[in-house]
Amino acid sequence: MNWRALVYLIVGLVVAAPVQAERVFKRVDESGNVTYESRPSYGDGSIQEQDISGGQDPSEAAIALDRASQEYPVTLYAIANCSPCDRLRNLLSKRKVPFTEKDPTSDKMLYKELKDLSGSSSVPVVVVGEDVVQQITDEAVNTALDSAGYPKPQEEDGASQEDTDQPPAE
Repeated sequence: MNWRALVYLIVGLVVAAPVQAERVFKRVDESGNVTYESRPSYGDGSIQEQDISGGQDPSEAAIALDRASQEYPVTLYAIANCSPCDRLRNLLSKRKVPFTEKDPTSDKMLYKELKDLSGSSSVPVVVVGEDVVQQITDEAVNTALDSAGYPKPQEEDGASQEDTDQPPAE
């Protein structure tokens, strides 16, 4: 094989390489709670499958994500029309962290659960495993996720975490 054919072969393989994608499943139960999971769970509620492009080795990232989500599930207590809640939803989605979202205004039991966990009725509140993140900053949430073994985001944008932190909603 001559060098020109080899170059064309290599260029063709690079151009035709498949784009890696991860599948994420969004489940909404009968109470309106939203859960994002790496695997579908077939129970009550509707399930939507979504592909998320990724560039990491899927075996390493998928194994780390699966292990962390099994051992340290993430729950976000949040409400609609809440910019700090939206910021944390985006942070979790950016890191591709499967999480259950609970709206404490939709159910008295969820309200009591939030108050028992955090000692307050303020949202947002993030629970990683048994770790209740009281200081809701990107740095605090990322530290809890890192400690639990969740994969870090692939690319960091230019803004520092301190620039994006906002106080929690009351």
